[in-house]
Amino acid sequence: MMNDILDLMRMRHSGRAYHPNRSVSEVDLAAMLEAARWAPSGGNGQPWRFKIARHGTPEFEAMHAILAAGNKDWAKHASLLVLTAAEVRRMNAKGELTENRTAFFDVGMANFALNLEAVRRGLMVHFIGGFNVAAAQQWLPEHVVPVCMLTIGYEGDGTLLSDSLREREKAPRARKELDSLLIHS
Repeated sequence: MMNDILDLMRMRHSGRAYHPNRSVSEVDLAAMLEAARWAPSGGNGQPWRFKIARHGTPEFEAMHAILAAGNKDWAKHASLLVLTAAEVRRMNAKGELTENRTAFFDVGMANFALNLEAVRRGLMVHFIGGFNVAAAQQWLPEHVVPVCMLTIGYEGDGTLLSDSLREREKAPRARKELDSLLIHS
């Protein structure tokens, strides 16, 4: 079983070449959101929130418009754009509204659970930090703040990408050596 999860993690990549004519089914979307729902969170607060837009809708166009320029060209072909956000306040055991110190970590856990389920279903997810955070705030209630955006869809062949992005798609994936990630006393 552990190998299955490691295989999904190795298969996962943040590609930019989306198939422009394939939609993510409602069943697949529901499964990805269900995976996110079951992610761990501090105090089981589940502070993640998602705004989802399908390609070809006004919501998609509005969300696409707030992406940084470098992301707009390739993200327009994704089947879904998802704004992920964190509820940054929560009730403590005394019933007091307090800062949720782990909210961003928790949202990351939910995003990764969603991502693994997407990979399991043959989909690709790309996490985007380059977007207008202030503009994204318009869609969110008070005490819920934007974290990142996701593009989700089926991988395409890259012919719609610029030459430089096509080269990045073909480049081998690299990771730091494990020892460089450890803190030695």
